[in-house]
Amino acid sequence: MDAKFQAAVAAVREGDLERFKALLTADPSLATTRSSTSHPTLLQCVVLDSNDRPHTVEMAEALINPGAELNEPFVATC
Repeated sequence: MDAKFQAAVAAVREGDLERFKALLTADPSLATTRSSTSHPTLLQCVVLDSNDRPHTVEMAEALINPGAELNEPFVATC
């Protein structure tokens, strides 16, 4: 799973919404899975690593709609 997770992290960091959505479509479990090698969740990655990048809101929505954990990612921003 970490290889798929890392591909999604790269899409977040590049602001590549289409690739990000394609990865989520191919594997919807990415919205709720946890990584052992980077940010624990993709939503946390979006929140912390996408400042000043395009499509931050759309990426967050793409994760929240299928059930991404909300509390932990947003606590990390405090």
